[in-house]
Amino acid sequence: MCGGPPSPRTPPYPCRGRDLLAEIAAAEGLSLRAYLARLADTLLTPAERAERAEQARAVLNASNGCAPTPAGQDDLDAELDRRLTQGMKDVPLQRGGWLRRIDHG
Repeated sequence: MCGGPPSPRTPPYPCRGRDLLAEIAAAEGLSLRAYLARLADTLLTPAERAERAEQARAVLNASNGCAPTPAGQDDLDAELDRRLTQGMKDVPLQRGGWLRRIDHG
């Protein structure tokens, strides 16, 4: 399973990801299973994300008349991505931590 070259049916570094998650879990005093269960409780399904997005759009429209078109949403998403990318360039590397700097050239 772990070690050796990746096969066409497995990701290239499955053990590295598992080991990193296990390290993070141990640092929080949890088993990997408990950590993953807690993580799963914080994630939303695609349907839940879509429902929350629709609720947020309704609130924005009701509170200030903001009702972006799909093209407007794409523009806002692109601007948010640009700002997040710029912000990540300024994040220092942390050895052993979960946050990794993204090198954008």
